[in-house]
Amino acid sequence: MIIRSVRRLAAVTGACLLGVTLLTATPAHAGVLGDVRNDLPSSYTVKIGTFGGGTSTCKTWNAGSQRCYHWWLPSGRDDDGIRPGMDTDGFMVEQPVLVVLRTGVGIHVAAFSWTKISDLESVRCSLSPSASCVISS
Repeated sequence: MIIRSVRRLAAVTGACLLGVTLLTATPAHAGVLGDVRNDLPSSYTVKIGTFGGGTSTCKTWNAGSQRCYHWWLPSGRDDDGIRPGMDTDGFMVEQPVLVVLRTGVGIHVAAFSWTKISDLESVRCSLSPSASCVISS
């Protein structure tokens, strides 16, 4: 009887430790990374970038010039399809685009000009009815 109780206690303790291990193995920023989705037609070139390093310079309209790494984001894809778990810091469209901020204010952004986003923001670029990228939280 005592051996059975010790075995049960060991099994429950092991399950609890496994649960704690899995919870702590999840990055602290999971679910709060900047995300970008490109639903523009393939005739629009969209790029995503991470700021703070890299050999390129991304010139933003809202945060000055940033050292960056950047990647092409194909039509119909999101940044997690390019780099899973990526923290996207900004995006750029190689054509003029309307960027709609979380406040609802629309900014006409020139072609090749980057827009910096925060970790809590998501972006969806689409034609509705013209090329626009809507930032939401």
